[in-house]
Amino acid sequence: MSTVINSPEERHIAMSVGTGSTAEIIGGAAVIVLTILGLANVAPGLMFAVATIAIGIAILFEGGSVAVEYSQLVNRTADNTLQTVELGSGMTIEMAAGIAGIVLGVLSLLGIVPLILTASAVIVYGVALMLSSGMTLRMNDLKFEETADTHPRAQKLAHEAINASVGTQILIGLSASVLGILALVGVAPAVLVLVALLAIGASLLLSGGAVGGRILSMFRR
Repeated sequence: MSTVINSPEERHIAMSVGTGSTAEIIGGAAVIVLTILGLANVAPGLMFAVATIAIGIAILFEGGSVAVEYSQLVNRTADNTLQTVELGSGMTIEMAAGIAGIVLGVLSLLGIVPLILTASAVIVYGVALMLSSGMTLRMNDLKFEETADTHPRAQKLAHEAINASVGTQILIGLSASVLGILALVGVAPAVLVLVALLAIGASLLLSGGAVGGRILSMFRR
């Protein structure tokens, strides 16, 4: 039997998780479409450049969303310096990776060594996915620890969804980094870059869906 969230407080918790995933879902879906078209040989150079920019925008918006949540958590975690540093570094990594990826994607779109730049962006994204996974897990743990006693169902279900998405994020980040390195050394660079971008797009889509969609689907009006 499925669990239903009924109380206004539980709904607020679930909605706060779901709304932060919108950029990931939209960006991930767009990247999947673009990379599939590229793999089908429909203007592949254009597709992987635009997909690179789309991922950067999605990660940057996600980093901005995390920054808002982070600012609210700082006061409550100020007594734990380790937690505060971990959250801040993860947020910085996401935003820096998003900006770097957008710049590399735009330069690639302008025709400046596109394969090298997009392969480099893939590596940046892959590393960012791996390094920011701990921040994502810890931030959400902190948020739900505060409501564990009064809202156990929402806390437990959200925690399970986040754990699953973080594990997938680490695996895809590692795979994308390896593919990006292989592309840089000249092993079928166009195909590997597109495959890596497709994997990252799927990661964004799955991450947003796991954290947002699974919780929102529990609402019954």
